[in-house]
Amino acid sequence: MRKLFCAIFFLLVACQTSNDLSLTPVSQTIVDDQSVLELTLTPTFTVTAVPTIIPTVTQTPLPIVTPTETPSTAPSPTPLPQPFELAIMGELIAYPLPVARRGDTVVYIQDSQLIVANVADPASPTVTWESEFLGDVINATADNNYLYIWLGDEVQIWNMADPQEPMQIGTLPFETVQKGFRKEIIVDADTLYLVQVIREDAFLTAIDIALPESPKILGTSEFYLPAFHQYLIFGSLIFVVDNGKIDEYDISDPQRTQLLGQIIVPTNVKSSLSLQDDLLIVAAHSKFILLDTTSLPFPTQVSEYADWPINQMVISDRTAFLYSEICGWEPGDNGTVSGGCGYVIDVVDILNPAKLVSKGFVRLYLGENKAFVEKMVLLDNYLYFEFSNGNVYVVAINQFGQ
Repeated sequence: MRKLFCAIFFLLVACQTSNDLSLTPVSQTIVDDQSVLELTLTPTFTVTAVPTIIPTVTQTPLPIVTPTETPSTAPSPTPLPQPFELAIMGELIAYPLPVARRGDTVVYIQDSQLIVANVADPASPTVTWESEFLGDVINATADNNYLYIWLGDEVQIWNMADPQEPMQIGTLPFETVQKGFRKEIIVDADTLYLVQVIREDAFLTAIDIALPESPKILGTSEFYLPAFHQYLIFGSLIFVVDNGKIDEYDISDPQRTQLLGQIIVPTNVKSSLSLQDDLLIVAAHSKFILLDTTSLPFPTQVSEYADWPINQMVISDRTAFLYSEICGWEPGDNGTVSGGCGYVIDVVDILNPAKLVSKGFVRLYLGENKAFVEKMVLLDNYLYFEFSNGNVYVVAINQFGQ
């Protein structure tokens, strides 16, 4: 069994050639002498019209955008800097996944309390402030100096400019649908969105937070969200991942969504979306795809990158952290199963969107080789990995030698 796992993990790796508190929202040396493959594409698109099939949105002709790809380029004849290859041990933390972090100060919610702590020692955090009992906390997010907490019957807004003296400055009554199994809170500019999903029906409530002290509900609309798939809000648009495509909705009217079209890309339930400046970035499991948003509502493909299947990604300052895990299992005696998982991050430079270059690879030792990472979050300069068994590990990305 050990040989099987090691062989699988080896193949996986060997095949890879300011002071003011600004809270980040939650909505990781052996030199490898292999050359780095640069992939460039010159896609074109064809548009056809088909009828809208989603009954909950305005019935309009539905454009479908499908890129036609040219073959990937051969390895560049120009010598490239050799990518790094590192092995890093993650630290098991003794506090929940934070809502926000700057330096050694984190903000998290535990036992229905808002807590600020110093986590210079991740295994022994020091609580520096805690709130009174908040009630039934559903979800929370942070943006700039504000924290938004979704409770069972209201939304609270906190000013976190001074993390040692948080102040609740706004409250908005809100009736939560109790039977919804997925509830998420997202900030986009001056709008706060509450998303409640019942089966595959998603209800999007828009709240005006231009004046955080006086939030106002703008309206609630509905869109189709396949179970366990991801989505991304960008201004007046929302991109929804489906199998083999991304649905694009207009949400400029807070009381009605309109399906604009579909972007045909090889997505599935594990695919995720991100934004970086004028780029819509798609981790399509088998590919990492960059789309130019200056041509919205129909973004054009700029390039793509493929190395190994991508489980999750985060983007920071024109650098993509593409997380992959590979697991090996084999049956044992008496019906038992043994094995484990290996965890790897491909650090990809997207400074030039037309030429994506791997900076190197980080092999992570997270101490959870029988559990799966359910969520990867970048807060400040720290990657957090939340496992299926509830354990959370943290890795400082300044170790990555960028």
